[in-house]
Amino acid sequence: MRTYLIHFCFLFFYFQPLFVFAQPDSLPRHGLWQAEIRFADPGITVRTVDPDGAAARAGLRPGDRILKINGHSIPDQIAYEKIRRSLKAGQPAVLLLQRGPDVLETTISLAPYPREHTPGLDTRYGSLVTAHGDRLRTISTRPAGVAGKLPAILFVQWLSCSPPEQHWRFRDGWAAMVQEISRGGYHVLRVTKPGVGDSEGPDCADYGFNYELETYRAALQYLRNMPEVDTSRIFLFGGSMGGSMAPIIAQQENLKGIIVSGCYVKTWYEHMLEIERRISTLSGDSPATTNEKMKTWSAFYAMYLNEKMTPEEIFKAHPEYRSLWNEPPRHQYGRPAHFYMEANEHNIAAYWEKLNLPVLVIYGEYDWIMSREDHVLIADIMNRKKSGLGTFWKFPVWITSW
Repeated sequence: MRTYLIHFCFLFFYFQPLFVFAQPDSLPRHGLWQAEIRFADPGITVRTVDPDGAAARAGLRPGDRILKINGHSIPDQIAYEKIRRSLKAGQPAVLLLQRGPDVLETTISLAPYPREHTPGLDTRYGSLVTAHGDRLRTISTRPAGVAGKLPAILFVQWLSCSPPEQHWRFRDGWAAMVQEISRGGYHVLRVTKPGVGDSEGPDCADYGFNYELETYRAALQYLRNMPEVDTSRIFLFGGSMGGSMAPIIAQQENLKGIIVSGCYVKTWYEHMLEIERRISTLSGDSPATTNEKMKTWSAFYAMYLNEKMTPEEIFKAHPEYRSLWNEPPRHQYGRPAHFYMEANEHNIAAYWEKLNLPVLVIYGEYDWIMSREDHVLIADIMNRKKSGLGTFWKFPVWITSW
């Protein structure tokens, strides 16, 4: 399926060959525990330890419970993720842990996260600086041994606070897709958002939707300034949340086209109500029960997204809503509440209406998070301008990622 997808993308937008490049960088690499660790409410539980890895060298064992890292306690999932993201390779961290009845202290020096080395591709790790002054990791991939300027794609990533590079253990779907596109003759740029992976800046759990947009605006300018890029043929590929950011980033930019997948075009308020309805239905609730739940959800999200009350503020005013909420009181899906308030302010359909360029909309048939209707609507918006400007393409797979 992925091969067909890539071939279609190549036929949809044309391409030319390019040349090899390599360049060192100075950003510290993010760290790898070489162990399976999970938040334990509170603390972190060590589940497995790789022999001879960083965790093993620190003396960690399966069953250990880490209580503090560098003196910081770990009271909740958000705190755990923020501390984990802050650790860099080669920078020792002091762990306070419990092993049975004993409380012990040890120091761990995390291993550097492995860099991508993909056969047939030249991969360059670099960095850029945003308007906010954040220095961010960039990863460029292109076919090995090919000379000349290339058409280029900026990949705009998903919602979650994870770097858009190949996972150290398993084959990551988005990274594999980027690599396949690069093999076909594109210069593809990925940028890691602030506070994630190697990137500096505020933690991903703290900043909003508009702050993150600046990441991709800076990356687009960075891409334009690369001498090996054909600036007359630059595309955006937005995956999941990135697919809804793409038309915002594209405003007043001279782009060749946009590809999006797993995104939304209605208001974020409507999008969340649709998700809650699907969750209720897929969980086995009867239609009548789902309808009753939606009355509560619609009131909750109206206060949250339209009136800009955090879940914590809503629960103080309406304690009865607390039982429905499985997220921290000031966050959702690992991002702060104001991220979604800002997302809801953007009229995504209006951004699409202002564009006049080819758009390929890819929908995974079994995607239960993002709706088919939204994907069809994007293509329809473009085709109202000119027939054939928007192409909707459905695949019998789930290809979204938050």
